Amino acid sequence: MVSEQEFERLKADYERLKTGIQELAILNEIATTISSTIDLDRIIETIVKKCITHFNVDQGNISLISHQEMAAPLQTMVRQYDSDAGRIPFRLDQQLIGWMLAKKEPLIINDISQDTRFAFLGNDIPYKSLICVAMMYKGKLIGVLSLFNKRNNESFDKNDLRLLSIIATESSQVIENARLLEEEKKLLSVTEELRISGLIQQKLLPSNLPDIKGYQVAASNIPAKEVGGDYYDVIKIDEHKFAFCFGDVSGKGMPAALLMSNLQATIRSLMLSNHDPALIVQQTNTLIHATTTSDKFITFFLGILDVKNNVFDYCNAGHDKPLDYNSGSFQELQTGGVPLGFLQHFDYQKYSMTFNQNQILVIYTDGVTEAMNRNEDEFGLDNVKSIVKNNQDKSAREILDAILEAIDNHASGAEQMDDITMIVLKKN
Repeated sequence: MVSEQEFERLKADYERLKTGIQELAILNEIATTISSTIDLDRIIETIVKKCITHFNVDQGNISLISHQEMAAPLQTMVRQYDSDAGRIPFRLDQQLIGWMLAKKEPLIINDISQDTRFAFLGNDIPYKSLICVAMMYKGKLIGVLSLFNKRNNESFDKNDLRLLSIIATESSQVIENARLLEEEKKLLSVTEELRISGLIQQKLLPSNLPDIKGYQVAASNIPAKEVGGDYYDVIKIDEHKFAFCFGDVSGKGMPAALLMSNLQATIRSLMLSNHDPALIVQQTNTLIHATTTSDKFITFFLGILDVKNNVFDYCNAGHDKPLDYNSGSFQELQTGGVPLGFLQHFDYQKYSMTFNQNQILVIYTDGVTEAMNRNEDEFGLDNVKSIVKNNQDKSAREILDAILEAIDNHASGAEQMDDITMIVLKKN
């Protein structure tokens, strides 16, 4: 006959075995389920739902910390998954992550209302108890796994803590791998977007410049990144008139490429019925303002050359002032108004100049004058003027190449943050 003492020992062994089997069962369920998917959302949702069921709680939550925000990790919560009990208050979630960042120790509280650390939540919090463990990967905190409100007035104990810690440990690597794969997919998507944007922009730039009787014209565009924001075009209107378009679109990537495409289509369309640069710029501004957000704008220069009368009418919408070199002196062309898209309505002004023999006009973006060397010294407008003056007897192409070579020598291999785009127009 089994003694009472022996019976109690066997009963305790049975309970431990039963608990162990249950723990192995949930670990196996989680492992089986999450190994069948690489989707980060589904992995997290599976872990939380299994924990809610097994631990008999009202609510569960996994908060991942953004790698990019580790210097200020309380700013960004990547994901949260809860039961139908409702979202966990943001301040509570932040408090738990703050605890884990500071202590990296598990946390069990079976009466939150009596814990001074959570007094800031007030008396109406819908939580009585919580258990919280760190999710570590290669010694780094990547997230926090939390459970709230043990049902049937039960309390969290050391067995709950042990099992939840095992789940967090086993899940961390799977979650991190899924997150890295997700980030890789996003990177590939961005890379493809940049490639397509680059193709769009290259097709917007003229492959060949028109022959202009009595003039020489040369142009160049050197993007700083895969996708730039600079735009130029030389359009033959008729036998005697040619339009020179020059713009710098705010932003990069696909939005800038699409806005540039919109700009080119608008300019070419308006030019079919109107040759007044100020009126064209004004109408373009209205359209750009109506189709873009307030953070998007374009600095733009439009000039129309009449080779029959050697007159150059132009309007400058907030763009860098083109440089005019004539008879040994320089003049910067006036600005006719604010950048496109700033204001819904603006009365842009037209200005005119007359081209004389050997007169040179340099139209450029700020990437030319602001090109930097490793000491962050800018190339500057004075250098552009010096090169134009020293090469005034050379062709437009030679003048442009001399400026680009000087910029390259100045930069000495330093990475440039802005596109270098330029047109040189010279009267024979």
